[in-house]
Amino acid sequence: MRRLAVALLLIAGTAPAVRAQPARILVVPFDNVKREGRIFWLGEASAVLLTDDLNAVGADAITRPERQQAFERLQVPPVAALTDATVIRIGQLVGAAQVVVGSLQMEESVLVLHARSIALDTGRVLVDVTERGPLPDLFAIFERITRRIVPSATSSEQIERQHPPVAVFEDYIKGLLAETPGTAIRYLNGALKIQPAFDRIWL
Repeated sequence: MRRLAVALLLIAGTAPAVRAQPARILVVPFDNVKREGRIFWLGEASAVLLTDDLNAVGADAITRPERQQAFERLQVPPVAALTDATVIRIGQLVGAAQVVVGSLQMEESVLVLHARSIALDTGRVLVDVTERGPLPDLFAIFERITRRIVPSATSSEQIERQHPPVAVFEDYIKGLLAETPGTAIRYLNGALKIQPAFDRIWL
């Protein structure tokens, strides 16, 4: 992550000017430090969840479809490990003012998340935070990170209202990441059995 900040400083002077909305924030899928298969879905989940929470507190975070379009334009595989230069280009492409990068790992039964919010124009680290907790507290952990990035008076109840149970969210993300339609449908149907009212799955 330190290399990313340095790269931003080096590129800022040569990159073409981008007319970005000041508050736009791009959240990049977090790096699964130990490459643990049991939590592979949390990389994408981190970007989706943090984006949702940032938007819930009034920020202008870039949605997954926008991020995926940028990936496609740069011909970057959706689950690829991103280089610093690629993160910068994606941020510029979607008109972001900040990019949030991070890492995650399990320490026994505790999920450890490290996130940094970096200004794209200067490379300055705006927020550097580490949060931890058990996996069932996934939403609460990300809410704490969200409030560090964008302080807000929005109540926890308002933020939590948009979240399904963790098991539903896990199956939803696995459905998004599935490599075949059959696998995707299996995961999404599994999520719907638990919570049929989770409208995002139908979309």
